[in-house]
Amino acid sequence: MDGDMTFDKKYEDTIRIVNLEHETLKLIRRTWATIALGGCFKVVDVKRACQDKVWREEIIERSLITLKDQRTLRNDAYWNTFSDYSWFYKYFKTRKYKL
Repeated sequence: MDGDMTFDKKYEDTIRIVNLEHETLKLIRRTWATIALGGCFKVVDVKRACQDKVWREEIIERSLITLKDQRTLRNDAYWNTFSDYSWFYKYFKTRKYKL
């Protein structure tokens, strides 16, 4: 899962206008997919890691998150933003994606 979206051609202009393919949003989707499909952590764990950096490090190191994404997610602003998009956890949990 690289964070890219798949969508019908008719939505292409809307996706571009609202910038849903922005690198930060791709990082968020990619990371939620990795965590949801990895099965070790839940939304509550990610939320806890907003305040607990040791727990955050545990999540980052035990998940199959790329080194580049790991560096980014260690930043509080990125982690907190990622945490706010927890809707994707259920999305990836209920779809038939594989890492």
